[in-house]
Amino acid sequence: MLSSLPRAKNPSHFRERRAEHQSQERNRSEALDRLRSLILTVTVVVLPRKLRTPSQGQHRRRLEEKKHRSATKESRKIVE
Repeated sequence: MLSSLPRAKNPSHFRERRAEHQSQERNRSEALDRLRSLILTVTVVVLPRKLRTPSQGQHRRRLEEKKHRSATKESRKIVE
């Protein structure tokens, strides 16, 4: 899981170099916040989509629409 983090050769040796603030303490707390957010984004589990069957009403409406389309196309045919 942590191996998919960017720039992480080994999960126990994570290194971030960035100096946004003048104080080392603020830079360190910012780096820890970035690390926490990075870990949280990796640990989110995406659930697979649950398959379901259409309801009876949906099934009936779909078949009625198909009959309507079929009748429309049938009426376009040239009768000889």
